[in-house]
Amino acid sequence: MTAECNDNGNGKVTLALLGHKVDALTKTLEDFIKEERVYHQANDDRVHDLEKVQARQDERIENLKAQAKFWLSAEGVAAVFAMFVALFKVGGGK
Repeated sequence: MTAECNDNGNGKVTLALLGHKVDALTKTLEDFIKEERVYHQANDDRVHDLEKVQARQDERIENLKAQAKFWLSAEGVAAVFAMFVALFKVGGGK
């Protein structure tokens, strides 16, 4: 990979060419870094949004568990009440 140039043996054209290529590589690298930052920020935002949704889902699940416990307790109380009603009907009918 040699560049065809006439530098008259003093190396000035070669150094200028190398400087230009280094500048081009630097700009390419800076552009890549900017794009990656944008990509990673978008990814971080998406993960944060998903974490918020998951937290809301966890809260809803806990609320449903609490409601289920309440209704199970209420069903137990209703069963005991029905048992006493049936017991008194059977005992009162004699």
